[in-house]
Amino acid sequence: MATHQNDHQICYNSVGPYEGKVCDRCDGKCVSCDSMNNLVYGVKVCDICHSASKYDCILCGARNQAKNQSFYCYQCYMNEVHKDGCPRVTNTGINQLDKHYQKKEKERVAQKKGITN
Repeated sequence: MATHQNDHQICYNSVGPYEGKVCDRCDGKCVSCDSMNNLVYGVKVCDICHSASKYDCILCGARNQAKNQSFYCYQCYMNEVHKDGCPRVTNTGINQLDKHYQKKEKERVAQKKGITN
């Protein structure tokens, strides 16, 4: 997922024996390319990412919702993307943060208008 979005940062540390987990919304997607078919190879994450956020989704970062195992698709497996390192997204990107704060600002302005009218 994060490979085609330029504002995401990926961990890329050497992987450990721990399985990567994803939330229900990200379940069924390839961790690398977002393909939804031919998922064949389980994802491994590094020790740091596992100990820091064991129940967080490795793609979207949803807190305490990751319960499904994540996979690479067949093409990513054949291209040896699974050997690049830990695929966990370490930040959600500035675009997502900006969207969050813009939404909060709109809600605040709407409440103010509702109170003054």
